Amino acid sequence: MIEAIKLAQTFCRAPAWKGYIAEEISSPVNATNDQLQDYIRGSVVTSYHAIGLAAMFASGARYGVVDSDLSVKGAS
Repeated sequence: MIEAIKLAQTFCRAPAWKGYIAEEISSPVNATNDQLQDYIRGSVVTSYHAIGLAAMFASGARYGVVDSDLSVKGAS
């Protein structure tokens, strides 16, 4: 998690984002690993997010739910 936060911060500080990102609003800026670990322990929570699987089908197939364009079979 610590490395993921550092990579996200590095990505968002890239020159390409200048003018698009005003400020960081969640993770501590220029934090040590210990500070990031404290931040993670204090802010990460579980969430209940229902998921499911939808099989992709080939054109003309009788099986599956979505095609390669992620269009739902039978929906218009």
